[in-house]
Amino acid sequence: MNSIYSMYDIYKSILFCTDFSANADFALDFAIEVAKRRKDSTLYILHINPYPEYTNGVSGRAKKEQEINKKIEETYLNRLKEVPHYEIIFKMAGSPYLEILDFINEKKCDIVILGRHGETGWAKTIVGSTAEKVMRKAMCPILIIPERFKEIVTKLG
Repeated sequence: MNSIYSMYDIYKSILFCTDFSANADFALDFAIEVAKRRKDSTLYILHINPYPEYTNGVSGRAKKEQEINKKIEETYLNRLKEVPHYEIIFKMAGSPYLEILDFINEKKCDIVILGRHGETGWAKTIVGSTAEKVMRKAMCPILIIPERFKEIVTKLG
């Protein structure tokens, strides 16, 4: 399993964007392996709620943030123990790709890791267009982990 990740030991500032899908969970494992390569790395875990208008003001945002924090605690925190440094960020934005691009610039990210899943129709359009816009405009490498990559890692692991 280590041989797959050995080429990723050059990245210090790693951004992982999540939508909490099953493939995002697998892509987090990949991001963790990349972050573990350097003792001075930081893994940023970013979740953007693209629908701030549905959060019902300040109290709605607080409730949504609590839900996300609970999800992160249940799903991610235990897996992050081996990561030298990490930061979890939750944002609300009408334009997720612009938030991601701003974050990349602000933190001077060396690489962005995204999970890709097999959504169809409307979900594919939203998720696909965000990833595509980030890929076109980001000034750092973008690594998209497809669902089927899990099978390869499992066979080699």
